Amino acid sequence: MNANAPAVQVLIIDADPGAAERLAESVRNLGYQTATIFTDGEPALVYLDTNPVDVILLDVALIGPDPPSGNFIDRLLGNQRPLLFTASDAGLSANARQLFTRARVFNPYTYLIKPINEQQLYFAIELALQRYRHELRVAKAEDWYPLAGRTNLEGFWNWDIATNQISFTLRSNFLLGPDSNAKADPVTTLDEYIERLHPEDRDNFRGDLQEHISGASPFLDNIHRIATTGGPWRWVHCMGIANRDAAGAARFITGSIGDITGRKETEESLSESRRFIQWIAEAMPAILYTYDVAEQRIIYINRLVEEILGYSPQEIIALEKNFFNRVVAPEDRHRIPANLADYAGTRHGAILESEIRMVQANGERCWLSLREVVYTRDAQGLPLQVIGTAQDITRRKDAELDLIQEKEWQIVTLHSIGDGVITTDRQGRVISMNPAARRLCGFQTLGEAAGRGIDEIYVLIDERTGDRLPCPVRRALHEGATVEYFTGVQMRTEDGRKPNVSLTANLLRNEDQLIIGAVAVLRDETEKVQTEREMRKIQALDSLGILAGGIAHDFNNVMTAIQNHISLARMHVNETDVLEHRLREAENALSLVQGLTRQLRTFARGGDPIKRTTAVGELILESSDFVLRGSNVTAHYDIPEDLWPADLDETQFSTVINNLVINAIHAMQENAGGNLWIRCENVDRAIDPTQVRKSSEKFAAGYSDPFPGDFPHEFLNEPYYLRISVQDEGGGISPENLERIFDPYFTTKVTGTGLGLSSAYSIIKRHAGLLRAHSIPGQGTRFQIFLPARPGASTVMRNVDESEPQTGTGRILIMDDEEDIRETLGLLLERLGYEIAEAATGQAAVDMYTNANADGVPFDLVILDLTVPGGMGGLEAARLMQAGGGGARFIASSGYSNDPVIANPADYGFAGALAKPFRMKELSRLISEILNDAVTTDRDPA
Repeated sequence: MNANAPAVQVLIIDADPGAAERLAESVRNLGYQTATIFTDGEPALVYLDTNPVDVILLDVALIGPDPPSGNFIDRLLGNQRPLLFTASDAGLSANARQLFTRARVFNPYTYLIKPINEQQLYFAIELALQRYRHELRVAKAEDWYPLAGRTNLEGFWNWDIATNQISFTLRSNFLLGPDSNAKADPVTTLDEYIERLHPEDRDNFRGDLQEHISGASPFLDNIHRIATTGGPWRWVHCMGIANRDAAGAARFITGSIGDITGRKETEESLSESRRFIQWIAEAMPAILYTYDVAEQRIIYINRLVEEILGYSPQEIIALEKNFFNRVVAPEDRHRIPANLADYAGTRHGAILESEIRMVQANGERCWLSLREVVYTRDAQGLPLQVIGTAQDITRRKDAELDLIQEKEWQIVTLHSIGDGVITTDRQGRVISMNPAARRLCGFQTLGEAAGRGIDEIYVLIDERTGDRLPCPVRRALHEGATVEYFTGVQMRTEDGRKPNVSLTANLLRNEDQLIIGAVAVLRDETEKVQTEREMRKIQALDSLGILAGGIAHDFNNVMTAIQNHISLARMHVNETDVLEHRLREAENALSLVQGLTRQLRTFARGGDPIKRTTAVGELILESSDFVLRGSNVTAHYDIPEDLWPADLDETQFSTVINNLVINAIHAMQENAGGNLWIRCENVDRAIDPTQVRKSSEKFAAGYSDPFPGDFPHEFLNEPYYLRISVQDEGGGISPENLERIFDPYFTTKVTGTGLGLSSAYSIIKRHAGLLRAHSIPGQGTRFQIFLPARPGASTVMRNVDESEPQTGTGRILIMDDEEDIRETLGLLLERLGYEIAEAATGQAAVDMYTNANADGVPFDLVILDLTVPGGMGGLEAARLMQAGGGGARFIASSGYSNDPVIANPADYGFAGALAKPFRMKELSRLISEILNDAVTTDRDPA
C-alpha cells in the first residue's frame, strides 16, 4: 500500500458480535481502518448513505434462506461497493448448498470461511479493490455501457415454455452489438437465442435450463458467451426462476440478463496477474519467502529452495517453528532477526540484510544472503509478516575466504622477501611499500611515503653517465608496458644513501584490463655489484698472473729495442739519415707497446658493446696469442681468408676469446699442456647450416670432431653467422656441471671466480649471438660462438699507418696536468702549423677560453685531459666552455681507455677522443678531420 494514500475503510456486517470484533482486529493489523461494525443490515444502509466505505464484509447468514425481496440486500447492492461474503463452518454444515446458492444471486467478489487467516483476508481485500477499480475504468471507457462497473442487472427476459417465445427488455440492447442502432436479427424463440451462443456453451446452457425446469435446482444461473451483431463475443450472466402451476410444472421463466464481459476480463486479468506473480516468484534467481513474525514460521517459499537447500517448499512450511533449528547453522542463528522486537525497530520500507550459513538436507553448509522487508503491521505498528529473498553466495564467500587467505599469504610473503615491493595508483602515487622497500628507500613507516609521487621518494642514476634515469613506474604507466633496469643503476634515497639496484615496473589491471596502477620490484644489488667488481679484479689478476711471464718477456724485448734505437740515434745525431731511421724504428717499437696495453685493457672493460665492423679472424689471432704467451699449450688455427666481418666491440670480444682460451689452459694443466684448436666458419642459413667446412690438412692433423655439428635454429634468426669453435683436449666437464658453467660464480676450480664464462656468455648475448658448450669427460670440451656476420662489409684498418702527420692552421688550447705532455704535444702541433696555448688545470683552461673569446681571438680546437687529480677535469671544463659560447671543437684525451667519454665522445659533446698513448699521425689526422668538418659546417647554408 502507498504510505501517502488514505487508509482503506472496511465495513463489517456480521450476525456474530464476537466474530465481528475478531475480524475488525485483523483488518486493523493489516493496516486498514474499520469503518464500523453492524450486526444488522438496516443500520448499515443508513451508515452507507453518509459515510465513505471501500469494502463491505457481509456475513452470508444475514441473507437468509429465502429471496429477501425488498430487504436491505437489494439496497446494499445499489451502493456499488466491493462485497465480500463471510461464512462460518457451522453455517456451511447446516445448509451449505442452499445458503451459497442464494448468495450467488448477488455475485459477491469472493467468499471467506471463518476463522479467516489474515493473509487470506489481505489478498481478498486487495484483489477486490483491484477488480473494483478495473471495473470503474472499464465503465468509464465504454460509453455504450455506463453501468457495467456498478451492476450486473442489465435487463430482464421472459420465456414462455408452451409457445417457446422469448422476449427481452430494452436494457438488453447489448445483445444487438456495440452499435445500439444496429439492426440485429430478431430473437423471438429460445432456439434462436441458443443458436447465437458460443458452440462450447450451448449444451451447458441447455443442461442448466432443463435442471431448473425439472425442479432439480431452485434457480437458473448460467454464464455463457453470445454473439453480438457486428461485434465480438460477449460474456452474459443469465439468471431466472420458473413460475409453476399448482402441480409444480414450469409455465414460464423470468429472470435477469446482464453483460459481464468487463467482470470476466477483470477476473482473467487478476488470474493472469496471479499467474504472472507466481511465474516471477518461481523464476527468481533467489529463494522468495514470506515469514509470519508472530508465529515464527515460513508461510510461503518458492521452489528454488529445493535446489539450494534440498528441502521442498512443503517440507520447509511443515517445519514451522523448527525451521531455524533445523536449517540455520547454530553459529549463525543470532544473525536472524527472528522475533518481533528485531523487526519492530525498523522503519517503514527498510531493508534488513544479513548473511548466514545454512545446513542443507545432505548436511553440507552453504551461505545465503538475506534481504527482508516488513510488509504488514498491526494498528500499533508491530510487524506481522515479512517478505524476503535469499541468494546462494557460497561461491562468493569461498572466493572471499580464498582472497583473504591469499592476501594474508601475500602480506606474509611481502614482509618476508628481501626484494622491495611498491604499489602505486594510476597517477604514480604510492599506495603501499613492504618493509624491504621502506628500508631500501630510507623510510621508517609507510605514512612517510604514502600519497607521494613514486619519483619523489627515490631517484635513479645511470652510473656510467651520472645522468638521472626516467622513473620506470612513470614510463610503465605512460607506455603501457613493463620497464626494467637491471645493471648500472644507482638509487639516491631519502636518507642520502646510494645503493646499486635493479628494478622492474609492471602494470596493475582490473577485470576489464584497464590500468589501475603499477607495482615496482626493487632489489638491492650493492653487495652483488661490489662482489662482482672484486671478482673481476681477482679474475683479471689471475689472468694476468698466467700471462705475466710472457708479457714481461715481450715488454723487455720491446723496451730493449727502444733503448737501442735511442742510443744509436744519439751516436749518429749528426747523420740525418741514420738519425731519422733509428727514431722511426723506436717509434714503431712503441706501437708494439701500445698494442700490448690495448690487450691488457680488455680485463678492465665491460658494459654495452661499442660496435664497429671488424675483421674477426685477425682479432681472434691477436687475442688468443696474447693469452697463450708463456703457457705450455699449442694453438692450431683454421681461419679462412674469406671469413666474413662482423659488427662487434673489439675489446669485449677479445675478453670472450681470452676467457675461453684461459679456460682451455686450465683444463689442460693436469696434462702438462696440450693442443688447442680454434676454427672459424661462415654459416649461411639459406644453405645447410649444419654443414662443416673441410679443414686444411695441417689443421686436421691430430684433430677430431666428436661433437655434434647442429645449428641452434630456435635461438638464431639472422641470415648470416660466424661459427667460431674453441676446442681443447682437457679432462672435460661432467653433465651435471655442464648445465651450470654459465651461471655467475659457479666454478669447479679452487681459486676460480666463476665469472669468466658467465661474462663471456653475457657479452655474446649482447652481440645478438649465442655461446654454448659440448663436453665429453676424458676427451675434452668445445665452446661454440655464433655471431651475426656482415658479408661484404668494409672493416676498420688494424695495421699501423706509415703516412706522415698532417699539417694545418688554427688556434689550439691544450689542457693536461702532465707538463711533459703539454710541452711535447705543443711543440709537435706548432711544427705542424698550429698556434698553441697551454693550461695545467681545467679552471685555467676555462679562464683562457673565456678571455680569448672576449679578446676576439677565440680558439678553434681544445684538447682536454679528462682526469686531473684534485682539480677540474676535462668533462666539466668542456661543459663550462660550451656554455660560454664560441665555435671551438673539443677532443677528449685520457690514459683510461675504459672511460665512457673515450668510448662515446659525441654523447658528451666532444668531436673526437684519443686514448693515451697515441701517435702524432693519429692526432694530426683527427685534428684535420674535425677542423675541416667545422669549416664545411659553417659554410653549409642549411
